[in-house]
Amino acid sequence: MREQHLLDRDGRLVAARLDQELEVGTLALAAKKAGGQVRRRYQDRLADLYESELSTEVMKARDLLRRLDVVGLRLNEAADALADAAVKRSEG
Repeated sequence: MREQHLLDRDGRLVAARLDQELEVGTLALAAKKAGGQVRRRYQDRLADLYESELSTEVMKARDLLRRLDVVGLRLNEAADALADAAVKRSEG
């Protein structure tokens, strides 16, 4: 068995045990879902942040949140690349 890291409902990283026979496509879908979770959390936290008074700390937090959103975007891109590779591998 190998480990795969996913986000739980609270956005914390958790390890999930996987059987070795799981396909790359299944793993890519899990990564895509994790990327979507990161992006949804970004949107929720950003909305919360904009409800507070504008300050230097709020701007710093906004910049940090944006960087986390970029992580979610890159995770989605990586998942798409894995899924494409799985399709090409199965065809070849």
